[in-house]
Amino acid sequence: MKHILLRISYVVCALGLAFCCLAALKPEIFQGKEDEARPAAAAADTGDALDQFILEHEQLRSMQIASLDEIINSEKSSQELIDSAQKEKIEIVRRMEVEQTVAGILRARGYTDAAVAAGSEYVSVMIRAIQADETDVARIKELVLSQSELEAEDIKIIPIN
Repeated sequence: MKHILLRISYVVCALGLAFCCLAALKPEIFQGKEDEARPAAAAADTGDALDQFILEHEQLRSMQIASLDEIINSEKSSQELIDSAQKEKIEIVRRMEVEQTVAGILRARGYTDAAVAAGSEYVSVMIRAIQADETDVARIKELVLSQSELEAEDIKIIPIN
C-alpha cells in the first residue's frame, strides 16, 4: 500500500515538474487558458524566483489533489487505497492551511515578499533578504511555531535576493 502511494507521489511530482518546466519554457501553449498561462508567463518573464516558486508550488499542490481525487473516485481503487488517498488529501489540505495562515500573517505584518512551504515535518519560509535581519528571523520563527505543531529546528527561514 505504501509503495503504491509512494509511486503515485513520485509520478505526481514528476508531472508537476514537467508541467512547470513546460509552462516556463513554452507559455504560448497555455494561451487559451488565461488563468493558468498569464501567471506562468508573468513569473517567467520577470525571472523572479520567489514568484516562480509560489506558482509552481500551487500548481504542484493542485496536481497532487487532482491525482488523489482520481484515486478516491476510481471504481478500480481498493477501499484501503481510497482510505489512504483520503488521509493524504486531508494532510495536504492541513499543510495548505498552515501555509496560507502563516503567509497571511506575514503580509499583515509587512513582510510582503514571502513564500511558505509546509511539509509534514517542516515549514520553510522564503523571504527577501532585505526584509530579514536577525530580529525578523526570530519573529517569523515564533509565528510559525504558534501556527504549527513543529519544533524550532523544523522551521527554516531562507533569505533570498
